Amino acid sequence: MTTLAELNVTPMLDLAFVLLIIFMITAPLLASRVDLIIPTTRAKRDAVAAEDTVIIEMNKEGLLEFEGLVMTETELRARVAEELVGREELGVLIRADASLTLGTVMPVLDLLKDEGVVDVGFMARSDP
Repeated sequence: MTTLAELNVTPMLDLAFVLLIIFMITAPLLASRVDLIIPTTRAKRDAVAAEDTVIIEMNKEGLLEFEGLVMTETELRARVAEELVGREELGVLIRADASLTLGTVMPVLDLLKDEGVVDVGFMARSDP
């Protein structure tokens, strides 16, 4: 009976080819990664209190609702100015329909900026 003295390299080559294929697939994915540099600030500010926050809703047709009342942009401007009277700051949350474009929402953002509201956020629905 004779013993085979050669090393079987087939399993080692199979493993090398599998690893090569894995690296060939993952390398382009790693190269296309976007590095984000998040801006920072030294300003320390707390969030606006809930009682100083109002909600503006926009439906599919672009109708504006301020705290549940349907109004035009002119009425909204007047109402925001009323809300700012006697307050140090006002927070506004915009809840817009998903089908609206940014161009539809921008006039509301411009209106808020013109009135001096700087704390604006957007509301979203979380998936169940």
